[in-house]
Amino acid sequence: MTFDKGGLKVIEMAPEANGAKSPGDKTTSGLKEAIYFGFDYTINVLKKNPQWIKEAKNLCFSTNA
Repeated sequence: MTFDKGGLKVIEMAPEANGAKSPGDKTTSGLKEAIYFGFDYTINVLKKNPQWIKEAKNLCFSTNA
């Protein structure tokens, strides 16, 4: 899990690594474009964006929801 863009460098260097985003500043499509495999967002972020849960499941993302 990464809290900043530094995690992307690890994913780029080791494509087999799985990275999940935590701060809640990206949509599910934004995460997919940035090569993350899921998210670990707080309940407050998910309450503001409930559609992200369904979108994440459709993308086969790993989530905490």
